[in-house]
Amino acid sequence: MVKPFLEPKTYRKVTFVYPDNPKSRVMMEELFDMDKLESCFGGKNTAKVNFEAYGQNMREDDKRMTAFIDSGCSTPSFYSSEVNEALQSRNDSEDESSGNEAVYSNLEEDDEVHHDRNE
Repeated sequence: MVKPFLEPKTYRKVTFVYPDNPKSRVMMEELFDMDKLESCFGGKNTAKVNFEAYGQNMREDDKRMTAFIDSGCSTPSFYSSEVNEALQSRNDSEDESSGNEAVYSNLEEDDEVHHDRNE
């Protein structure tokens, strides 16, 4: 079912497993905790997903992200105060050092050279 969507090189790298195949089952047991793996994937976990609770969590997350974006905050709030202070200190020192230096452009010189050649 997946083969038509994979490049041949990728298909050769993929190991397909099937819950009813004993060799596949051994491989799956080595890689996964079968008690936690959902039964639809060959595991023993029969718990169902509560889509209502999941949807509610996603809506709340959307509200938090919208509020964060609307706040105009440039630094995520999950940074610790020490990280924020270090970043601010670093930015301040960069501003001081770069503010005293003149920035020169070669554009005027280039214009003069081309102007002289055209005369």
